Amino acid sequence: MSDVKNGNGSGDDFLGDLEQAIRKIITNRKSSKADKLSAINAGVRLAQVRHKVTGGDDDKGFFGK
Repeated sequence: MSDVKNGNGSGDDFLGDLEQAIRKIITNRKSSKADKLSAINAGVRLAQVRHKVTGGDDDKGFFGK
C-alpha cells in the first residue's frame, strides 16, 4: 500500500483509468441498468480505496474534498 502512496504515480494512473472506465459505463446509453448499478458499486469501492491511499480521515472528512 505504501508503494502506491509513495511510488512514481502509477497507482494514481491506475485509479484514474478505473474511474474513466466507470464513467464510460455510467454515461453509455447502451449500458444496461444492471451494468450501471455495478459500475456505481465499483465506483464507491474505488472512492474508498482512493480515500485510504491519500491518507484517510482528516479535518475535512470523506466528502469535504
